Amino acid sequence: MGKFVVLSIDDDFLSLGSSYGADGSGYWGKRHDCLKSILNHIDCLLTVNSLLAEKYITFCHTYRYVVTNTIVEENEMYLTSQDGEHKGVVKLAIYVNDGSNNLFNVIMRPALHMLAQKYANRLAIYLMALHPDMSEFEGLFEVHFVPHMPYKEFKRYLGTEGFDIGLAPLIDTGFFRYKYFNKYIEYTLAGIPAVFSDCPLYRMVIQDGYNGLFTDNSKEGWSAALSRMIESADLRLNLINNAQRHLYDNFQADAVLYKLIYDIPEFTEYKCKTSSISFVNARILLIKLKYYCFRVGGWLNTAVNMLKHGSFKLFWKRLKTRILKV
Repeated sequence: MGKFVVLSIDDDFLSLGSSYGADGSGYWGKRHDCLKSILNHIDCLLTVNSLLAEKYITFCHTYRYVVTNTIVEENEMYLTSQDGEHKGVVKLAIYVNDGSNNLFNVIMRPALHMLAQKYANRLAIYLMALHPDMSEFEGLFEVHFVPHMPYKEFKRYLGTEGFDIGLAPLIDTGFFRYKYFNKYIEYTLAGIPAVFSDCPLYRMVIQDGYNGLFTDNSKEGWSAALSRMIESADLRLNLINNAQRHLYDNFQADAVLYKLIYDIPEFTEYKCKTSSISFVNARILLIKLKYYCFRVGGWLNTAVNMLKHGSFKLFWKRLKTRILKV
């Protein structure tokens, strides 16, 4: 039909295995095949991470890709609670998107043991959508478990709770290597200065000591970086002021969209040629039929997995939200 096709992708879906997801849907093999087929038919790949683009462009018949960013509006940005004054209790924030405790247990837990010896009763840590066993820290600092919440509610909570330091541990392997630096954006919008694992992803957007602090993933590194932040209210204030200025200057709609149009001028210039396609309606119906068969197959596969693992509540919730509504 002569269309110019752009595919936008923001995560490394091809690295997700059959065990990924709370329901263990086990359907990712077929999704991978579909995604590779789509990649082979596009004219331009649009991603948020150059490493992700370089990996996925190998599945395309084109070598053209563009890296873009999310748009941040000024009214999304909260005033920081940092005022350069020393605080009796420093509030730490950490959250996850996948419900996993792995990064916390491997990276943060050993560092918190070191901090607990130095700052007993001076810290409060808030774990959002994260629920590791924290009994060993009882009596050393405050521990708060915050349940998962809808995204708008989460952003409001993050921006109004008065957190002092955000924690963003990350490893530079597998799925994590190809993510987006959303934690930098979300902490900055909420007015929270943060400490980040020193890795290629965060180096794309953070200048150490200017709009965030870097550390290696050793317990000594994390303990030292957090100690700097805890001890220096001025450092926290300067970091978040610079981060919010950086976000405002580079992620406003005008800046992001101007770059997008510059990188993909087809958005304003491309005109597809008029062409006659034989049996186009029948072909589209066939595509729709294959799509619905794929979805139903996914539902059945997921249901079998949940029932096999005894996840009856999750099964009923999925039944109501994904199937009965149809």
